[in-house]
Amino acid sequence: MARVIFILLITSAGLFADYKQALTHYNEGLYQQALDEAKRSKKNYSNPNLHLVWAYSAQVLGQTEDAMHAFERVLILDANNKQAKEALRKIYRQTDRTELLSKEERSYVYKLRGRGAPVRLEKKHTLPIKVSASLALGYDSNVNTTPGSAVLDNYFDTDDHDDEISSFFSRVTAGIHYRYALDEEEGAYMKTSLRAFSQSNFSAHLYDLSTVSLELGAGYAQKAYDLYFPVSYHKVNYLDRDLLEHIRFLPTVLVPIGDDIIIDVSVLYSQNNYISDDDQAKNDSTTGISAGGYFLFGDHFAYLSAKYENKKAQDADPTKYISAEFFTATLGVNYYFTPSLVGAVDYRFRYGRYGDAVGLSNTIRDDNLHLLDIKLSYLLSKKSQIFISENYAQNLSNYIPSEYKKNSIILGVSVNF
Repeated sequence: MARVIFILLITSAGLFADYKQALTHYNEGLYQQALDEAKRSKKNYSNPNLHLVWAYSAQVLGQTEDAMHAFERVLILDANNKQAKEALRKIYRQTDRTELLSKEERSYVYKLRGRGAPVRLEKKHTLPIKVSASLALGYDSNVNTTPGSAVLDNYFDTDDHDDEISSFFSRVTAGIHYRYALDEEEGAYMKTSLRAFSQSNFSAHLYDLSTVSLELGAGYAQKAYDLYFPVSYHKVNYLDRDLLEHIRFLPTVLVPIGDDIIIDVSVLYSQNNYISDDDQAKNDSTTGISAGGYFLFGDHFAYLSAKYENKKAQDADPTKYISAEFFTATLGVNYYFTPSLVGAVDYRFRYGRYGDAVGLSNTIRDDNLHLLDIKLSYLLSKKSQIFISENYAQNLSNYIPSEYKKNSIILGVSVNF
């Protein structure tokens, strides 16, 4: 691609004889000769194209520092050169020089790290402790359903089909995250996260929901991969009582492929343990595996993943519709319309096949759950934003009580320190 770009520059090469020779060497694949010729062509040092040949030749030869300085000289001579800007953006990320990125690019790196991107994209020398919080108001058209919640999907086993209950609500989230490098040179680290979530419905308090989560993990990060082994504990208060405890182990490996692709693979083991004796027939354990990737383009990124989960009842005489297999596909895009305006779209489809037949028939229950989240955020600063989101869910099933639609809209503000 770079070679094609330089071929287009030949038309102007006649004005700079020594530069033309350096360009000819580059187009012939003689990168060392091109670099040597560019360095000798001192009378053409005012030509930004000469420094482009210099930069790309050094880059092909693996001389990243020399290439970086040459691209920087291009921008001194031609501040709007897109080739040099894009090349420097990649070099700064690869060499952990994120402090040299623009404000919007640093924000992009922070957002991507929040989604689990490997350590190579994390800004160096940042504080190891991060605190986040958000406050939001919203409206939910069907507040008595909990689509896609790993800890509540199995709770409802009634043969009745409850009417939809709508309500306005307030939502508060908070988190504190600590990362400690055990060995800067070797790449070993530890992470701790404490999170809290609370949703209070204005007119349906039975369905108020609050959770507290603690995660402890150890990792090992190199430029070629990032291994992370987290164990997490979640306690859920729902239906006016402490409902259950959820324990999860989720080893994950992240592997960068070139500059623009990050592969994400994880395995899962989790347990739901209901607190009340009356609910313990709903206890279950889950094993699973997922694979996906992030795809970076400019300041934006897209992602997709596929996940398989096998859920089994732990009780000898379990409640119906506990054991099941789930197949989930997810895709999404995070896009900067401007440096301050960010849009995100996330779509998930989950197919569930249960271990029980519907009623007295021989038909095995299966569900098709569609989840669509659309979010628009305006960055007030590097540490704060306001956002509005629209969430839609629909579950289709041959077990009629599990069918529902729900729609919610949320307006809020979030801060990060």
